[in-house]
Amino acid sequence: MKRFDQSALKISELISKSTFSRYLEYIQNGLSDIQRIWKNENWDDMLEDYMNIHWKELIDLNENPYWSPDNITNEDKILVFMKLQKAVLSTIHMNYQALLEEHLKQLLQDGTEMWTIFKESINEIEIIKSSADIWRFRNQIDKLFLHYMQMEKTKLVWEGPSNYSDISIVSPKLPNNEIKSSTRLVTEDYGIPPTVSPELSDEDQFTLSYENDKKTIYVFKRNLKGGIVPDYPPSGIFISERIVREKNIEHGDKLKLTSRFTKNEQEYYDFEIVEKVSLVQTERIQFNYCILEKNESSWYVEHYEPFKGVANNKRISIIWNDTPLRIYLSDVDVQALNLSAGNYIDVSFWRNNPNSPKVIWHHRNLE
Repeated sequence: MKRFDQSALKISELISKSTFSRYLEYIQNGLSDIQRIWKNENWDDMLEDYMNIHWKELIDLNENPYWSPDNITNEDKILVFMKLQKAVLSTIHMNYQALLEEHLKQLLQDGTEMWTIFKESINEIEIIKSSADIWRFRNQIDKLFLHYMQMEKTKLVWEGPSNYSDISIVSPKLPNNEIKSSTRLVTEDYGIPPTVSPELSDEDQFTLSYENDKKTIYVFKRNLKGGIVPDYPPSGIFISERIVREKNIEHGDKLKLTSRFTKNEQEYYDFEIVEKVSLVQTERIQFNYCILEKNESSWYVEHYEPFKGVANNKRISIIWNDTPLRIYLSDVDVQALNLSAGNYIDVSFWRNNPNSPKVIWHHRNLE
């Protein structure tokens, strides 16, 4: 299973980088348990999309054609997903640790600069002339305090039996001005824009790459849940279901990159629709405002209120190929969204595979 393990490691690195800033927010709010954060944020959806994108890398279809996405059952897919989830969760901690180390060094460097500016401000004033001078110092001290508190919380999570810190958070003095890149993450191959020119600085390369990206028009591809911009280098960009709904992005719409920035060593992207194409996806079936039900062994939907969004509560049976349809849902979807019987959900599936549906949205506002 070397092939699977290598691909799982790649996916783990992609997810680590894309979720790191959110992980930092949890740390500052007193939670660092990755499995709890994963469940809270419902990152299973992101993992499933990466699994679908990299399916041929995870599994050698030449060796075993049965595992082609067109052949497998929903149970087969869940089996692969659970194995991938276990592999990713077992390595994501190491990835976060490497990112935390670099983040700590940056925090320390920023804190040192803030401390230097504060000392210079004090030296500039020989006599306090008004309360405004004290107030200005107080604001600077508050910022310093919050910055070093953030650093202490981050370091507390980063430190462990195998991490003996050479980073001091007691003194703002840098032990070493050279900040070396961590060797525990392989980032150059996944998710990092290609080098533009070896003669340019990193900042110039990023700017030039961004300017080129803004001139490119990308076509959006709708997945069962969320979608992707498949042609964005190097391996496409996933757009979540929430963003798809907020911006009303539909299959085939032409998008343009409007912003790209780095925060906490993580890249973020924003797109806008430049041409509304709205291609009909005949192969994708979706039922909205389905009522979740449960029997002794399974979760399912068989009724929905298609006009619920316009205050029409008429409940009708789900009809597929002129017959009533009961759609059985996976425990993975139900548990990931923390659903319960009676919830209103949207469900989709591919026309040629109605036995592998996906819960794509939970209408929490209706509860």
